[in-house]
Amino acid sequence: MTLLGAASAAQAQQTTGTIVGRVYNPVTKEYVRDAEVRVQGTALTAITEAGGYYQLSQVPAGAVTVSVSYVGYPQSQAVVTLAPGGTATRDLELVPAADPAAAASKESVLKLEAFVVNSEREGNAKALQRQKESMTMSQSISSDAFGDVTEGNVGEFLKYLPGVELEYVEADTRGPRLGGMGSEYASVTMDGMGVASADAFTQYTAFENSAAGTSNRSFGFEQVSINSIDSIDVNRVTSPAMDANAPAGNIDLKTRRAFDLKGRRIGWNLSTVLNTEEFTLKRTVGPSDSYGRKFRPNYSLNYSDVFLNNRLGILVGISESNLYNEQYRVDHTYNRTPTAADPRPQVLTQILLKDGPKWTKRFTSSLTADFRATEFLTLSLSVIYNGYDARFYNRQVTMQASANNTGAATGRQNVGGDGVLAFGTMTTSGATSRQVVMGGGNGIKLSHTTTISPRFEYRRGNIQLDGAFSYSSAHNDYDNLVRGTAGNTLVNNLQNIQFSAARSGGGDADWHFTQTGGADWADLASYVNPRISDDNRKDDNDLTQGQLNARYNLPTRFPTFLRVGGKMTASHRITSSSNAYDVWRYAGPGGGATGTFAQFPSDFRLYGAGNQVGATFTSIGGGGAPAFPNRDMLGELFRSHPEYFVRGESEGIITTAQYEQGRYTNSPTFDVRETIPAAYLMANSRINKLRLQGGVRFEETRIESKDLMPRSRSEIVAAGYPVDASGNPTTWAGMDYKYANAPRVAREGRYHNYFPSMTAKYAFASNLLADIGWGKAIKRPPLQWIAGTRQVDDTNEVVTTPNPNLLPERSEKVVASMSYFFGRSGSSNLQVIGSYNKLVNQQVGRRLTAEEYGNTDPAYEGFEFQSFTNADTPTIFRSLEVSYLQQFTFLPRAFQGTALNLSFTRTKASRRTYGTVPNSVKGGLSYRYGRFNIALNGVWRDNSPWFQGTSNRYLVSNVKYDLSGGFRIREGLSFYFQGRNILEEPHRIFERSAGNPDVLYRLENYGTNWTFGLRGTF
Repeated sequence: MTLLGAASAAQAQQTTGTIVGRVYNPVTKEYVRDAEVRVQGTALTAITEAGGYYQLSQVPAGAVTVSVSYVGYPQSQAVVTLAPGGTATRDLELVPAADPAAAASKESVLKLEAFVVNSEREGNAKALQRQKESMTMSQSISSDAFGDVTEGNVGEFLKYLPGVELEYVEADTRGPRLGGMGSEYASVTMDGMGVASADAFTQYTAFENSAAGTSNRSFGFEQVSINSIDSIDVNRVTSPAMDANAPAGNIDLKTRRAFDLKGRRIGWNLSTVLNTEEFTLKRTVGPSDSYGRKFRPNYSLNYSDVFLNNRLGILVGISESNLYNEQYRVDHTYNRTPTAADPRPQVLTQILLKDGPKWTKRFTSSLTADFRATEFLTLSLSVIYNGYDARFYNRQVTMQASANNTGAATGRQNVGGDGVLAFGTMTTSGATSRQVVMGGGNGIKLSHTTTISPRFEYRRGNIQLDGAFSYSSAHNDYDNLVRGTAGNTLVNNLQNIQFSAARSGGGDADWHFTQTGGADWADLASYVNPRISDDNRKDDNDLTQGQLNARYNLPTRFPTFLRVGGKMTASHRITSSSNAYDVWRYAGPGGGATGTFAQFPSDFRLYGAGNQVGATFTSIGGGGAPAFPNRDMLGELFRSHPEYFVRGESEGIITTAQYEQGRYTNSPTFDVRETIPAAYLMANSRINKLRLQGGVRFEETRIESKDLMPRSRSEIVAAGYPVDASGNPTTWAGMDYKYANAPRVAREGRYHNYFPSMTAKYAFASNLLADIGWGKAIKRPPLQWIAGTRQVDDTNEVVTTPNPNLLPERSEKVVASMSYFFGRSGSSNLQVIGSYNKLVNQQVGRRLTAEEYGNTDPAYEGFEFQSFTNADTPTIFRSLEVSYLQQFTFLPRAFQGTALNLSFTRTKASRRTYGTVPNSVKGGLSYRYGRFNIALNGVWRDNSPWFQGTSNRYLVSNVKYDLSGGFRIREGLSFYFQGRNILEEPHRIFERSAGNPDVLYRLENYGTNWTFGLRGTF
């Protein structure tokens, strides 16, 4: 039998051979992936991979016809003569549909004399072809369809995809939300490898839809720029070859590769951006306390070429974007406890108004090198650096008419007006409840990420080996005083103030404040006890990964391959903040506890004339809004005269608890390492019209944290330091003794999971496809829930501690879709997708017994543990997506450049989930004729449950439009423009309460950003 099998295999080798090659698009001058290459008259099919490579095995010897199919292009063919047992190399080219004569030709090579690239059409073709061939139920958006979006933020390119929402922090997109789930449930990779993400904001500050720190595993779009990206794949189901930390799905950023291009190419882009709040070329004050222009140059330059007889490819890119953005925010606080003295159902007690203009700068440099060392071996190296520099200047004032209570002297009955459209102070209230509270703060946020990734790929016969190593290091640091500006300028509240205010409607924030009594709020001399603060949040994340994969194409009738692989991931995260301790009183000339900032005036005026919100202030002296000192001047003074600033314990400006937090418990907040070994097995087969893929992945998670081990209450008391009822020292010296020189303890946790998955694709016809996918995934716990300082209350016998053995949340997901491709060469599409995602084992905070926590320390036997555990409270997410893309190529010539893109998404969760948008409609209409093009895109979102600390708030439905267009000046040179949110639609959050009409809680307005630029290639 063995001899018979060997003879049979030898006979097959003598009657068949192998065809290899690449598929090239002469229009875009790129080698394309996802093209379908087929041997006519057989079931033999191959899908091109990165660089356009394909391989057809077990091809009958002799003359065979090979065809290539790609969305938007007619099928092209070539005849290949194959010797028995031999290998033939044949490169294929797509034939543009713009030349019918060429499309009808049997030749595979077309000479293009004049063909203008339609970037949008080419981008849509890539996306649809990826959709047809993907076995992970993916959507794709290509750089050809990116257009020229302000600032190069990845989120701006994802917001039009169905099922994709974004987590915002004011004007900035910070992370992706897929299938209604929070950003921490989605993974982001680059070429399949993880990318380090460091953002101290996510550690200490809440997103709009999550509590502080709960999203600290989410990827921040600040860490990457679109300028180094070729395409983005949104994978609804993860394959066994992909990391399993993606219950909502995976977003894979595909970098530009040198071997994807043919010949030399140089591309450049030069532009600038103006915000409608400061739509001027003149110098104006802000966003700092100095004067400057509100536009700066943006540029990008990309160079690629091949050398050494096409064996070496080099791609180098550099880009920088600068964006000025205005950020207004108005928050309203209501009291809803009517009394006999005040029966009004809801009464405004205070309004917070923030004016926070900012500059953001992104810088990206990248180097990619591909080297074909031998016929079978290719070596690659990718180096990418991303820098992010955000400088925001938040000045905020709270106008308080009363305390938020029903007290006779301080409460709501002392608020004038109807309490909703008009409110103000009354002389019947106590002086301390009528006040102006100054706040906000400057921030200089610096982030930089470096990713180095060498790779290799070995192909020979039916065997393919590939491996990669990746080192990614991200660092985020908030720096203020060292860069010459104060973080905040603190003063005592300005009390005993009288004012009145009114607005035009319940959904507006165009308040007009008029001061009628008290010290002039526009005079710096009215504010005493001057202090400054710094912002010193830091977050460091180092991520190291290595993987090895092997693929074997089985010599069977139906194209089938097996793939196995292993991966090792090691991450190290350290986060710290000394902010609670970084406060100083200004004790220089004119300062002190009763002094002021009067000698540090600023020309910046809060809510200046013509602001987008429409708010105005008139002080009792005829001035404008409450005055802020010059923070830049104070920052420079801190550097030149540090003796003017004091913060000792005797000053009384830093409490003992703040000292503890700033010096110890948040320095660092946590120091945690995770090691994740993984392995997988996967099979893929195409049986006529059916394509199957399935397998299983194994991951083990090992956690090690280094946490402070403070001294016990008995030790502190024995040393002579006073303590409070819970056993905490009441002096700075006591805190130093509690923590100083105390050993750090290593705490460990470990768990493992298996992740089976399976997908199937069936072609009812060449243009009608059905997909179904199923898989399991996990979300690992927030970092501060598994690492950090343990606190022990000996008096009440309670230990407050993280839980290194906290298990991940688990998900099981099913996705099904039906896709119909129509129009010229399938360039139009109608798709319907439904998904069901069940999330279990959710992580919650809870008081546990020592046994439930898993305590092994005899000293804490019988104590209770305030920590985190897993609860069996499943949440089910269901979604329906319908998308439609139509290229109107059938219309008369003048209208053939028209395209319509529409999508509807409905998402439902089994329980209230913050940030989940129940219904959304996205779409755009584009038109291109000759040298001119224009496009209008819009996004409508339904009322959505919104967090902001309470469950009674929701984001009001809104629609935002973007407009873009351009004109081709000559071949290789074009002018373009783009406007984001051209109607200046604000961001509104309303509050609802029983028996009352809904009222505005928050309004934010960021204006419209207009981009104008030139781009070219040669």
